[in-house]
Amino acid sequence: MAVCDQGGIFVTGPGGVFVPAPNGQPLGRLRTGRATANCAVGEDGRSLFITAGDRLLKLRTRVQGIQWS
Repeated sequence: MAVCDQGGIFVTGPGGVFVPAPNGQPLGRLRTGRATANCAVGEDGRSLFITAGDRLLKLRTRVQGIQWS
């Protein structure tokens, strides 16, 4: 799971990463086509890293992620 500075979250689930609104309504899903295990924010806070099957994916986001140290 990854968290953005606006209170949104990215949560892994079957086939991708789910992006719900703060009230729980679905905003979208990033489909990976593979079993998706984890996601994390990295680099400058606008890169979302996703582990999916045998792959490590990197996506740029419009929101600033919160990095845990």
